[in-house]
Amino acid sequence: MAETRGARSILWMIAASIACLILDCTHDKTAPSAGAETATVTIGGIMPLSGPLATVGQAWTRGWELYWDKVNESGGIEVGNEKYRVHFIAADSKFDAQASAQSAKKLVYQDGARFVFGELTNASANAIQSVTNKEKVLNLVPWIAQPKSDGDVSASKPYVVRPFISSTDSVEMDYAYLHEQWPSIKSVAIVGWLGNESNLEYAASIAAKRGYSVVAKESYAMGTQDFAPLFTKILATKPEAIQLNSWPIAGYLLRAARQAGFKGPVFSDSPLDPLVIKQTAGEENSHDVFCNGMDPGSPTADMKEVTERWQKKYKDDFVTDAWLAWDTAWVLHQGIVRAGTLDTKAVAEAFDQLNKPGDIKTVFGPGNMTGKRDFGVDRVLAKPIPISRIEQGEIKLIKLQLPAS
Repeated sequence: MAETRGARSILWMIAASIACLILDCTHDKTAPSAGAETATVTIGGIMPLSGPLATVGQAWTRGWELYWDKVNESGGIEVGNEKYRVHFIAADSKFDAQASAQSAKKLVYQDGARFVFGELTNASANAIQSVTNKEKVLNLVPWIAQPKSDGDVSASKPYVVRPFISSTDSVEMDYAYLHEQWPSIKSVAIVGWLGNESNLEYAASIAAKRGYSVVAKESYAMGTQDFAPLFTKILATKPEAIQLNSWPIAGYLLRAARQAGFKGPVFSDSPLDPLVIKQTAGEENSHDVFCNGMDPGSPTADMKEVTERWQKKYKDDFVTDAWLAWDTAWVLHQGIVRAGTLDTKAVAEAFDQLNKPGDIKTVFGPGNMTGKRDFGVDRVLAKPIPISRIEQGEIKLIKLQLPAS
């Protein structure tokens, strides 16, 4: 009989528990409900994490990671009255357009990314946009080697923003500096790659305007590894200076030019870290060189924060490309806050309103969105650009300057 009563008690307890669950009578009113859980937004970044540009790609990826770490520490991105923590996912482009498209598909279709950064080439940017445009995901192009190419911003692309400068923005200031420092030089050679001829022509026009004789405009195929024949041909024209046009392998080209016997000034209009140029070319070849990458020894206060966070998290040598990546993430953050929504089209349109000097904060100083004249929309970042000089292996910041509008 006792066993029967015990069994009945157990049955009643089970029944009561089920009823309690149905009626939610055991619910702790002080615990957060599912609706009160922290909201998240997924943001992806596509960069070459393997191959010859892995150092650059890793630095960019880390810069994004560090910025979103900071945002999450403060509770997330403030969107109206709500905060969204950022779930950042990195993907490898392998410095290849097809791989970039595959990474974009994974980020968009599997991971649910609403904002995707990437990549470094026009072809890869265009490949990424073949996915993001269709799904109304905002693609943030971190660097464009050929302005107005298929991968760049345009009025017909409502889901593309470039929170970064283009390769042509620094050319005029570079030739002005060349003239200032080497006034006796009269001739230049310009080196680019096949498919980027419009940039070569633009650089040549600026050189001619400055009074230089352009003795060579040479291109090489992507994937070239032996540059000796190229520079043998170039040096036959007897240039007094060489411009390395908009390319992140400036260090390799500089080394090849020096090994071919060129001793004059060499400059690159890429924002590539001058330390990477020096390390790639070798200290013995790093003289009479200047570029538009930032001297790691002359950081702004905001740059110092990025560097300190890098050293704390990764504990290895800092690469200044992380400053560039941090900036692009910071610019997106400002666009989202201005839009007051995570709707990607509204965020893109919000950038058009941030077009007055000082509307945008960057680690390089105050900037703003621009591009209406050239692209039909103000969705391209204008910010101070550095000129850094490498002399006998030593790197020095010469100045930070806004590009000519």
